Amino acid sequence: MLMPLGEPAPPISDEQQEALSKVAETISDKATDAFSKLLGSKVTAKVPDLEVLPLSEAVERLGSPGEQVTAAWLPVVGQIEASVLLLFDPAGEKQIYDVLGLEPHTEMARSALQEMANIIGTQYVFGIAESCGLTFEPEPPEVSEGMLGAVLSTVLAMSTVVTNYAVLVDTQLTVEKSDCIVRFLFIPSDTSVEALIDNIGKDA
Repeated sequence: MLMPLGEPAPPISDEQQEALSKVAETISDKATDAFSKLLGSKVTAKVPDLEVLPLSEAVERLGSPGEQVTAAWLPVVGQIEASVLLLFDPAGEKQIYDVLGLEPHTEMARSALQEMANIIGTQYVFGIAESCGLTFEPEPPEVSEGMLGAVLSTVLAMSTVVTNYAVLVDTQLTVEKSDCIVRFLFIPSDTSVEALIDNIGKDA
């Protein structure tokens, strides 16, 4: 199971980190509300950490390469070139299926997870874009299951983005009293990192 992350060490100023925290709270509220409506069940969330990290460190903090995960990948298009990776922990994913009355590893379950990834990913990407005063949006997600290391390798190979940094969001949702950890990794291209860091939080 994915575990909550430790203290961040982002390559940004304290002022920028404070702005990131405000952005994280806003987009978390919107994503949780949309998620609750989709499930037809109450979903609550702890305010997530939103950090800018070197890509290698962000990948290391996602978990052990050998652990089983379900992941969704969303390309991002617009003024910033990026990719998005969403990771669901297995126990939380099962709880979501139980709420929806779906059997895991079925076509309906996969379709439902794609819709969840689309909702969460879209809310987070739009929240970051709005806070930057820039225009970019995610395309529909692709979902895959497997060991974390293999999934990450596949996603990074599929992405056309060349980068050294990523925005990592650690969200702990509670669905009908059961925890569901969702990790959101926003991977901007090297040419987009400076614009993202300089502008994030300014319009939040």
